[in-house]
Amino acid sequence: MKVFISRVSTDEQSELRQIQNVEGFDKVIIDKCSGLIPLWERPESGKLKKLVDNGTIKHIEVHSIDRLGRDTLSVLSVWKELTEKGVRVVCRNPVSYTHLRAHETLMNLVCRLLLEKR
Repeated sequence: MKVFISRVSTDEQSELRQIQNVEGFDKVIIDKCSGLIPLWERPESGKLKKLVDNGTIKHIEVHSIDRLGRDTLSVLSVWKELTEKGVRVVCRNPVSYTHLRAHETLMNLVCRLLLEKR
């Protein structure tokens, strides 16, 4: 199964910029909640946990890497968990400078290293 995950922080924000070119995906997930909420605890993304655990999901794609978590450690934790379960994680725009904080610039380096290994 191929899944696209989108997240915006509030109901007032539009996810349309993130969910372009999603033809061919089996499921498009849209969460409207704070990035502080861990991926598996979000209203819609949380429903995917069982599908990841049982191997049904083979591909997860996001608009930008900061959609997976609020900070570098949470993003890396999710990325590691997914890849260890055989899920291919694709990030269309590895670094979203508008969302990164100054102390999170390490994410840029990590993204480049991860992308170079593909």
